Amino acid sequence: MDEKMAQLAKTRQELEDQVLQQITSSMAAWKAFLGTVGRMYKYPYTDQLMIHAQRPQAHACAEMELWNRRFHRRIKRGAKGIALFFQDGRWQKIKYVFDLNDTYIQKDADAPPVLLWTLEEASEQTVCQALKDLYQSTETDFLPLIADVAARLIAKLADKKNLLASLPSGFVKQPDEQELEWRLRKFIIDSTCYVIFSRCQKEPVVSLAEYETLLPAVLTKDSILRIAESVSHCTTNLLRAIENAIKAPQPVEPVAASPVKLHVVVKTETPPPEAETGTQTPVDQTKPPQPLSAEASAPAMPLPAASDENFDLTVKSYPSGAKARYQRTVSALTLLKQLEATNRQATREEQEILAGYAGWGGLSQVFAPNNLTWKKEYQEVHDLLTEKEYRSARASILTAFYTPLPIIQAMYDGVRRLGFQGGKILEPSCGIGNFIGAVPEALKQTSFFYGVEIDELTARIAKQLYPAAAIQNIGFEKAKFPNDTFDLLIGNVPFGNFAVYDPTYKDKLSIHEYFFAKSLDVLKDGALLALIASKFLLDKKGSAFREYLAKRAHLLAALRLPDTAFLQAGTNVPMDILFFRKTAAAPEPNWLELGETADGIEINRYYLEHPDHILGALTKSNHRFSGGSTCMPKKAELTLLLANVMESWQACPPQSQAIEISSQSPPPVHDRLADSCPEPQKTSLFDLEASPLIPETPIEMMTSASDIVTPPVRKEAPLPPEQPLQKPATPSDLFDQEEEAVPKTLKAPDNIRNFSYMIQNKHLYYREDNELVLQEVSDGTYRRIEALIALRDIVYDLLFVQMHSLDAALIQAKQALLTQRYDAFVRTYGLINSRANKLAFVEDSSYYLLCSLEILDEDGNLERKADIFTKRTIAPHQPVTQVETASEALTVSMNEKGKADLHFMAALLSKEPNEESYKAITDDLQGTLFFDPAAKNWQTADEYLSGNVRTKLRLVEQLAETDPAYASHVAALKQIQPKELTAAEIDVRLGAVWIDAKYIQEFMLETFQTPTNLRQLIRVEYAAYTSEWNISAKTQVSGDDVAAYTTYGTKRSNAYQLLEEALNLRDIRIYDTIVENGQEKRVLNQQATTLAVQKQEAIKRAFRDWIFRDAERRQTLVSLYNERFNSTRPRVYDGSHLVFPGMSPAISLRKHQKDAIAHILYGNNVLLAHKVGAGKTFTMAAAAMESKRLGLCTKSIIVVPNHLVEQWAVEFLRLYPAANLLVTRKKDFEKAHRKRFCSKIATGTYDAIIIGHSQFEKIPISPERREALIQNQIDDITDSLEELKSENGQSFSIKQMEKIKKQLEVRLETQLKTERKDDVVTFEQLGVDRLFVDEAHSYKNLFIYTKMHNVAGLSTTDAQKSSDMFAKCRYIDEITNNKGIVFATGTPVSNSMTELYTMKRYLLYKRLEEMGLSHFDSWAATFGETVTVIELAPEGKGYRARTRFARFFNLPELMNVFREAADIQTADMLKLPVPESIYETIVAKPTSYQKDMVDALSKRAERVHKRLVKPHEDNMLKITGDGRKLGLDQRLLNLALPDDPNSKVNQCAQNILKFWLSGKLQKLTQLVFCDLSTPKADGSFSIYNDMREKLIQAGIPCEEIRFIHEAETDQQKKDLFARVRAGKIRVLFGSTQKMGAGTNVQDRLIAIHDLDCPWRPGDLEQRAGRIVRQGNNNETVYIFRYVTEATFDSYLYQTIENKQKFISQIMTSKAPVRSCEDIDDEVLSYAEIKALCAGNPLIKEKMNLDIEVARLRLLAADDKSKRYQLEDKLSKNYPAQLKSAEEAIAALQEDLKMERQHAIVKDTFIGIEILDTFYTDKNAAGEKLLAICSEKSECEPTLIGQYRGFLLALRYDLFDNEFKLQLKGKRTHECSMGTSATGNFTRMDHLLTDISKKLSETQDKLQGIHMQIVAAQKELEKPFAEEQELKEKEARLIELNALLSTDAQDGSSQQAADQLEEQIA
Repeated sequence: MDEKMAQLAKTRQELEDQVLQQITSSMAAWKAFLGTVGRMYKYPYTDQLMIHAQRPQAHACAEMELWNRRFHRRIKRGAKGIALFFQDGRWQKIKYVFDLNDTYIQKDADAPPVLLWTLEEASEQTVCQALKDLYQSTETDFLPLIADVAARLIAKLADKKNLLASLPSGFVKQPDEQELEWRLRKFIIDSTCYVIFSRCQKEPVVSLAEYETLLPAVLTKDSILRIAESVSHCTTNLLRAIENAIKAPQPVEPVAASPVKLHVVVKTETPPPEAETGTQTPVDQTKPPQPLSAEASAPAMPLPAASDENFDLTVKSYPSGAKARYQRTVSALTLLKQLEATNRQATREEQEILAGYAGWGGLSQVFAPNNLTWKKEYQEVHDLLTEKEYRSARASILTAFYTPLPIIQAMYDGVRRLGFQGGKILEPSCGIGNFIGAVPEALKQTSFFYGVEIDELTARIAKQLYPAAAIQNIGFEKAKFPNDTFDLLIGNVPFGNFAVYDPTYKDKLSIHEYFFAKSLDVLKDGALLALIASKFLLDKKGSAFREYLAKRAHLLAALRLPDTAFLQAGTNVPMDILFFRKTAAAPEPNWLELGETADGIEINRYYLEHPDHILGALTKSNHRFSGGSTCMPKKAELTLLLANVMESWQACPPQSQAIEISSQSPPPVHDRLADSCPEPQKTSLFDLEASPLIPETPIEMMTSASDIVTPPVRKEAPLPPEQPLQKPATPSDLFDQEEEAVPKTLKAPDNIRNFSYMIQNKHLYYREDNELVLQEVSDGTYRRIEALIALRDIVYDLLFVQMHSLDAALIQAKQALLTQRYDAFVRTYGLINSRANKLAFVEDSSYYLLCSLEILDEDGNLERKADIFTKRTIAPHQPVTQVETASEALTVSMNEKGKADLHFMAALLSKEPNEESYKAITDDLQGTLFFDPAAKNWQTADEYLSGNVRTKLRLVEQLAETDPAYASHVAALKQIQPKELTAAEIDVRLGAVWIDAKYIQEFMLETFQTPTNLRQLIRVEYAAYTSEWNISAKTQVSGDDVAAYTTYGTKRSNAYQLLEEALNLRDIRIYDTIVENGQEKRVLNQQATTLAVQKQEAIKRAFRDWIFRDAERRQTLVSLYNERFNSTRPRVYDGSHLVFPGMSPAISLRKHQKDAIAHILYGNNVLLAHKVGAGKTFTMAAAAMESKRLGLCTKSIIVVPNHLVEQWAVEFLRLYPAANLLVTRKKDFEKAHRKRFCSKIATGTYDAIIIGHSQFEKIPISPERREALIQNQIDDITDSLEELKSENGQSFSIKQMEKIKKQLEVRLETQLKTERKDDVVTFEQLGVDRLFVDEAHSYKNLFIYTKMHNVAGLSTTDAQKSSDMFAKCRYIDEITNNKGIVFATGTPVSNSMTELYTMKRYLLYKRLEEMGLSHFDSWAATFGETVTVIELAPEGKGYRARTRFARFFNLPELMNVFREAADIQTADMLKLPVPESIYETIVAKPTSYQKDMVDALSKRAERVHKRLVKPHEDNMLKITGDGRKLGLDQRLLNLALPDDPNSKVNQCAQNILKFWLSGKLQKLTQLVFCDLSTPKADGSFSIYNDMREKLIQAGIPCEEIRFIHEAETDQQKKDLFARVRAGKIRVLFGSTQKMGAGTNVQDRLIAIHDLDCPWRPGDLEQRAGRIVRQGNNNETVYIFRYVTEATFDSYLYQTIENKQKFISQIMTSKAPVRSCEDIDDEVLSYAEIKALCAGNPLIKEKMNLDIEVARLRLLAADDKSKRYQLEDKLSKNYPAQLKSAEEAIAALQEDLKMERQHAIVKDTFIGIEILDTFYTDKNAAGEKLLAICSEKSECEPTLIGQYRGFLLALRYDLFDNEFKLQLKGKRTHECSMGTSATGNFTRMDHLLTDISKKLSETQDKLQGIHMQIVAAQKELEKPFAEEQELKEKEARLIELNALLSTDAQDGSSQQAADQLEEQIA
């Protein structure tokens, strides 16, 4: 390596010497170099030298990756890169850049133009002004200004470095030194001016001729380097300043006759011959000038002068009301729209209006459609904003609260005192930019501003206000700022309990925590962070995030603001101002923990040590969002308080990095990413120590790669041809001077398949799309590939002849030629399948076809040649051209066209294609062919007489009234109508979405006897988008309501709440809050929950009794159910007519396969739910080929498990030898090759693409579709919430809606994250329109949005691959109208019925939407029923309420819809040629140790049940696991125990040995399945190793016993399976996961052994499917299942059996039962463990009976308690309430009389008495009321006057933080006090007007009390409903206790159990 680096350094040195010598050889050469400096001014001077040496005429250079990624340009074939050297640590390295003319635009790419700026006359004045301001020059004209600035810059450089120091020693004498230095300095200045003038296309006014003799006379290498660097450095600064001035936003000047171009964009490019060119008009991307309309070209009125400077924000007094803030916001938005419509920048006066924009924070009412107070504003906003703007605005209500100016000014004062003096400032959530507008004057000249704002409208306003700042309209999480960039980060970050998605931060951070984390990352070390944040950042009980901050920054200061600080902005949340300095070594923090004040208020310890930093008075608060305390404002102004605190801070010295912005050489723009900041560059050779000559501006930091800028080539710039460099000038020539003699690319001929090799002119080429690419290979590889090409061409020729010819002699001749060439090839190069041939030819698309020529044995040796050598493998397709009957014509049409094509059928019958012949055909086929008036086409009977036949019947009945031709349709449809279901057959449950909400309303009012005054308030609402039921005002029911709180509810949860939960399928859980170790903790209240569950069950029973009670309602609902769910007739597909052109004649498909293919061809999406071994591979392969042949699809992709890819390819080619397949290889899964493989898919015309599951996931959907998918799902979930009234306390508010929306956005974005996907070709661009998925059950973990909590069987995991598959399925549905997806799996339902819903979402999404069942909750409410039980949590952490689907009902209707997609084929339906299976259960007797251990497990379970052990020590999960191990072998719990010779492990070994001996001759094989105790790498004890040792000792050779775990790669697994099939490995051990699906070793299998029992029945089916399978040569096989008696084994097998019964009830060809049970447990309950441990089922009965009796006794006790309460209410409460209501009515009647006596007259003020003074002036009176508020110090009511006959009092409410006005008559009437002086009188008037309403309500209340008395009396008369059940179960419990007591174990056994418990606990 060192030698290579030395050579590289030498090469660089030589090249550098030559170019230095060349550029100083003449003035023309020097000028040419200066031209390169001007064009490449963003490169360091060393790179400029290298570029000039190799490509003196280069225009714009960038690395290849940047050309590709940013500009969508490709490098021309044969283009030479420009080598640039750089130092990487101690290594000298080289990189390559390419000139613009080395590139071309990729075909069909949307490539941005490469823009080159020029200085136009219109911009010259702007540039001059910018340079004057920057360099403090007095010159005004461009040319002298440039000369002056250049002289200033050179002077500064010369002061730092002596230019003469580099000259040879003694060269200059003392008197001449000053003059020579002056000449050198002038030479540099003139050279700099020459560069600037040339680059700006100005005629140079300087002459360099006078220096012609100076160069050779005085320059050495060192001195020319210094001079060249000086020129480069100065021109870089000047040209960057000129560029920034040109690109800065400019006002649009008034237009007179023709538009004036502010910027002229020049594009110089020579496209290569192979690139397609077109007319392009580049546009300046920095500030695009807008085209002027025709009207604009006419004389116009002068526009006001636009402001090009940042707006200065000053203190304004704005009205603080919500309506006033809304009006300011709308005014600003209206103006913004006007400015953008005319494409101009705001004037200073207009900026004042824009600055009044207050945002939408605190204005959620605007977005509530049902808020009548804001109805006008709601409509106004809808009209003003676009849909996208409206969504963005609505989303900002959570976070858009703008910071008051005094707080901003105080924060700037704080950072100044902490040492900040200027630099790069970022505001991460800038809003309209208040922090930019409020910057102090002292910082304006030394700072540059960057802003990030997510809301589009707000960002657009900010850009109008602050044109000189760099503002991005993007979320902070998407802003790409490099780390360590900014000197100050200041602002007010959003806060809320939701997260943002940024994969960089793995921890789940709330939004304000995220802003702090990322802000610190983008700050420089030592830089300041000043942010406003919620007080909960410091006061949150958990300190995890504070610890995160403490590791990265030092808290300098914190200020607690009063709650009213942001009142003007529309919020009163508690806030802190926090000042941090970023430092890796922070001092020991004192602010991580909380403490308490003397008043017991919990607060951060920082404030306890700095109480003066609390700018208010802390008081306790119970407000929901106060966090336990509030910070009340002090009398002093906040501004003064802030100033006083900060004056106490000791001023810090200026920060070390302030203003240190561009002291390093600027990086070339080519190396920057779009919208990012530059990385620091290496210092120049001058090692300058001065301050920057020119700062980097925000615009420059935001520069994208599109800003590559280059002027046109000037005539004097090119290198003179007579003085070329003597060294080769291109990078390849630096290291390889061979000339190219062979073209590297050629145009591809049409007869060569894509991605195939060919020989052209004795050179090897490879076709990629339309090009042949030269391949560099060794001579040996060349000859090998040449021979394979010849073989390939012969094979294709033979296949062609077979497909198109019947000439047997011709085929035999071709076969003979193939045999001859193949034999010759094998003699020379070996088998085609050999590794060497694979490496050489695997890239060729025909490789797998050639591999299929050889049939290999299990060792990879040639067994025989394929049939193609001797037999016809393809039968030529001979299309039928003539038939005799219409029936035959229909059959041919379906086979050839896939539909009833009358034109084609007429031709077959030799008839003219006209209406007359068509009618004759259809008449002949009457009853077989039907015209569908809805689809407007002819359909076969099986198609037409299926689907929703009720809808079809109604339509044709209407048509038949006018057209008799439809009479046959009516008759046929009537015959196949589904039988009408009766009410008795239909199960109806609460929450079923097909039942209208009005029926639920009727049930609720009738059953709960809702009080009259609440009947209009308590409403049942249903939101279809989210399947959400809501009952409004459900908590407003009085606690004395008997029905709500006694009959159907409890005191903790009333009947209306229970009904709502039941409607939403949610289980009832009631928790208590306790304090444990100082922390609040929610604990399930078992008793209250049980009571609530029972009451909810009572409501459900009442509903079932009520729903069909009324005859009219019953008839309506039954008809509706039949119409919606009982209208479908599944189509029966018949594929017997199908022929398969191209299929091997040696293979015949079975009937079920042909029928399934017909289903795929003629139906919609399909699920092949075929039994394992039913031939799904051939079915899908044939369907793919036929779909393409019939034109039903253009390209199929088949997604299979990774390890089955090659097996699939082999099987596919065996079925279709001539198929054009693209098959993934292991190599294609690597990142470097994935992109190329995806490009192959997109550009190839394949019959099918076979790809692995994981590879398929890596192909991304497009960002647009991804965004649309997320938005659609969000909209589905949130749209209906907008319909709910936000002012109703029980409905979702707008803020809650937006919070849910943001949480879902993060969740969905995480699911669809693209980090693991490639970004070249998207899924949509592949051209795929048919998707086959094998082993589709792998995708069942699809996230389900549900309102239910912790329901067993529901997927709560976000499996990314499932979400990805769902997104792609939705795309395929769109482009194929739901006809393009085929899933295949033998186990579509493996554990729970909920998996059916997941399959429906993939395949029947549109159908679910049509039925109103697209939401899971809707589906579950229609077909499922959940129950909630209280049980011990498996992990032992107390009790849990567990909800599970107890049963599913209405199964026939459920399965009818499922069968629209599902093609179900079970073993009893298929009758496949599989061996007969004999099941045998081997029962092992337990040892005494095992018996005692089982007892010990029982005792452990009891201790867990009684909570005598901590959960981490023991729990039900551990006990279940230990029980399974114990059933397998006792040594798994204690190695010291003996190996029982009669254990099931040893019996299994004996059986294995027996079959090994009996099958020795035939080499029969066996599989052993064991999921427990698998082999470990450390060699520790396992059952696997134990059994292998025993079998070896018994005589089985070691090499014949293998573990599946030993095969770590797909190839190793493939080789292992081959050896099993060959009988070389005769015993294979493995787990279900590793040896289940995809293990095809059935050939010699005679027996499998199930040593343990899995949890899922699907696993047992997969195990059996390995042996009971086609291809097994044995007629009879054996399946052994081993069980240890009296252990967990028997119970587990019984559970599996029950699960399988449930699955079998639905996965059957027979009509399913109407309901079935659902089972999905994987952890045993306490009762189950106790029962199976004892081996006595009576124990389980007793345990369950204990629970039932306890429940009934609890209900009995509650019934007795309720009776006592009702008696007390009747004797005490109700009489008191009657008296109180009657008194209230009398008092209100008096007050109403008083109000009417002092009625107000419209538009007049009646007057008011305040503090003994009577006011007749409304304003003066109002101001006096407000003044009293500021003087009041106590909270108690104070009498202050009289108004309209009522006494007037004032009090302060601590809870609501506001003043209250009280009007006192006979009753006290109270309202909130506002800030409007006159508005408070309106409030009091409304208060008095409401007296009549209160009177009416109180009278209704009195009537309600009388009703409750009657209800209570009726309730007392009812007996306890479960009394008889309780007596019977108590009696049975006594009987069981007696029976079990006689079986009690003796003490010794118990003692043994206690001892063993210690061993296994």
